[in-house]
Amino acid sequence: MAQNHVLIVGSRKTKKLTIVKDIFGVSDFSSFLDKNAKSHTGLIISNGKIVCKYYTADVNIFVDEVQPTLESYNEWLVEFQSSQMKELRDSIQGIILTLRVEILSRHSDQFTQSLQHISDLLDSEYIEDHTGDNEFQWNGFKVVVGIMSEDSSRVDDSWLEKLEEKIPETGFDFVIKREIRHLHVIVAQHLAVEMN
Repeated sequence: MAQNHVLIVGSRKTKKLTIVKDIFGVSDFSSFLDKNAKSHTGLIISNGKIVCKYYTADVNIFVDEVQPTLESYNEWLVEFQSSQMKELRDSIQGIILTLRVEILSRHSDQFTQSLQHISDLLDSEYIEDHTGDNEFQWNGFKVVVGIMSEDSSRVDDSWLEKLEEKIPETGFDFVIKREIRHLHVIVAQHLAVEMN
């Protein structure tokens, strides 16, 4: 069975480990977490699984942590596009970005542009590496998970609807944390394709 690698990036308290637990079935983090660590940056979880009716897939999960600002996410997105990160980009089958939706209330255009750049880069690198395979885009999944917090009560519903339109235009799915079942479906569908 092929090994799948998923990268989860988000700031503190954006449910990164909850997603690992809910989607990938990891319930015991004691062998992965350093209790003295101030962040989850560099955390590698090697016993994840995605379980569906027709198959089970093993998943390694890489976790990175950013500051809870739009600027920090944008810096990470730019760094992810660098040549130093190509080996990581080549090894992952999925990327999940977790963030509090209210940080996108201003300047979300730069964030969505960065998402588009990443989609374009993943596609072009994948096509370049698979010349002659009739592959036209990266075969991994890309998801932004929006976390609704107490501060999210200030988020206007019409603005949230715009995000639900803008982010998918970049090639990333957009899931609100309360719709986490949808994230499970996205991951499961992708890993089923990878196994065939």
